[in-house]
Amino acid sequence: MKTIIIFSIFIFLFGCTGAGNHEGHDNMSNVPKSKSDSLYKEVMNGHNEAMAKFGELERYQTLLKKQKDSVSAIKNKSAVNSSIQNTLDSALLELQNAESAMNAWMDGFDPDKAGKTEEEKINYYNNEKEKVSKVQGQINQSLAKAKELSRK
Repeated sequence: MKTIIIFSIFIFLFGCTGAGNHEGHDNMSNVPKSKSDSLYKEVMNGHNEAMAKFGELERYQTLLKKQKDSVSAIKNKSAVNSSIQNTLDSALLELQNAESAMNAWMDGFDPDKAGKTEEEKINYYNNEKEKVSKVQGQINQSLAKAKELSRK
């Protein structure tokens, strides 16, 4: 009877230890191992933040197109209507350019081209981080302008 209890305790302890090590190992896989890994993670965070706003970009493009159509439908073609039309055109173009810039960045981004050495990878990811940050700014700026216009 003692043997069964000791054997059961051993199996229980061995099973818990194995599970604990496995979980610890999984948590360590998210920890960057080098500067290039950290930069890659920053680039991907920028990408994810920008992509999260794609639905918003599309919503505001649709909204501004509807506003533009409403202004076009007004029979009185005054200078004010023309000015509003130009402002909407400009904002719509900014939204479209921001979306295109993100798509172009994604098409050009290829971690396999980062290089073999740590220095090459650091240079590549620094450049990509700069590019994706610029695209994020473009997205944020175009959305801010579109939000402001949609309130008017």
